[in-house]
Amino acid sequence: MVKPTTRNRIKEPPKEPDGLENVVAYLSAFDEKNRFRDLRDGQHRNPTGNPAFFAEAFFHRPERLRRDVRRAGFAPVDLVMVDPFAYSYKDIDRYWDDPARRERLMGLLRRLESEPSLLGAGPHMMCVARKPA
Repeated sequence: MVKPTTRNRIKEPPKEPDGLENVVAYLSAFDEKNRFRDLRDGQHRNPTGNPAFFAEAFFHRPERLRRDVRRAGFAPVDLVMVDPFAYSYKDIDRYWDDPARRERLMGLLRRLESEPSLLGAGPHMMCVARKPA
């Protein structure tokens, strides 16, 4: 067995946490009352004061966003994800710099952006609506 010394210790660069590690850290920072409030009623509160855990916000479910837009006097036309899954591509520049790859990527994103079963999975949603005359 080799004893660690300054000469034989290999330092690894700090690893950036992956998505699951971020979720575990996030959930463990909250008490039971607030842990799943985002999912329960859409209210995101940050009682920790830690800015890494996001600001106070309201997260819509797709069906509730449509309902809220109707209640505001608008007629929903379409509901789409904004930047569906593109945020997760670490090598997005490789796709963007190559016109053929960029078009394939954009074609995929266009198909996914309004897929009803995926609407709540993206980072943002947008409701396109019209104000009745």
